[in-house]
Amino acid sequence: MTVFRHPIRGTLAAALVLSFMAMAQAADEDKKGCEKVTCPATNGEFSLHLPNPDSCTSFCKCDWGVAHYFECPAGLEFNAELQVCDWPDNAGCQDR
Repeated sequence: MTVFRHPIRGTLAAALVLSFMAMAQAADEDKKGCEKVTCPATNGEFSLHLPNPDSCTSFCKCDWGVAHYFECPAGLEFNAELQVCDWPDNAGCQDR
């Protein structure tokens, strides 16, 4: 059996690998406090959102032991009790 190698496929594969590596590096740099959060190793029935220890206006979403950074919409703060972005008066977050 003869295997033909297509030069564009190889170039495309290399470009995809480099793109994914750049995205992974950018994601690690964008943790912005979530690297301090300890998430459970497994996912439960519902998503777990935890307060960002560095900011009231963002939170960390746990996924298989990894905390991912998310920002609340402008003007909202994370409400740890309800695990949602909420009006600052309801969120009860002390500026970190």
